[in-house]
Amino acid sequence: MGTKVCSKCGKLFFSNGNNLCLQCLEVYQKEEDLVFDYLRKRKAEITIEQLSKETEVPLDMLMDMFYHDRFIGDYVVTSQCEVCGERIRQGKLCKKCASKLCSGY
Repeated sequence: MGTKVCSKCGKLFFSNGNNLCLQCLEVYQKEEDLVFDYLRKRKAEITIEQLSKETEVPLDMLMDMFYHDRFIGDYVVTSQCEVCGERIRQGKLCKKCASKLCSGY
């Protein structure tokens, strides 16, 4: 078991299989539970920005969850394509921009 630097607070900790120390991991899990409880009750489409505002969970954490497909399934959470701004339900690019990128424009 080696040591790592927590990606959130920068503290040195013994590796626990995550990039977060135990204290930051606990906070992350509580905020994640709060988000999913909110989404289960809401049952309607919401933007990632609205979700951050309404739950007070930091946008960067929600974006990390979005990029890792944590909102796939019963939850309709949208973000914006990083190129054109179109609303998307997963990833960083809409299908049109991803297609252009793959084809080399």
